[in-house]
Amino acid sequence: MPDRVRIGGISYRIVPYSMRQSLDNDRMGECRSDVPEIAVGDWLSPAMWVDVLWHEIGHAIWYRWSLPESG
Repeated sequence: MPDRVRIGGISYRIVPYSMRQSLDNDRMGECRSDVPEIAVGDWLSPAMWVDVLWHEIGHAIWYRWSLPESG
C-alpha cells in the first residue's frame, strides 16, 4: 500500500486509522488537510481500504481547490 499521495502539489501521508478511532468518530477514514494526512482504517479489507482511500482523496481534492460544499 502507498505511504503518500500527491494532490495539487501537496504530499499527503497515508497513516493508519485504528478501529477505536473509527468507532469513536463513526468513520472508516479521515482527511486531515491541516497536517496533511489521510488516515485509513488499518482493520479494513484490502478492497475496502482502497475504496476508503479514494473517498478521502476526493475530500483532499475538494479542500485543495476550495470547491463549494453543495451544488
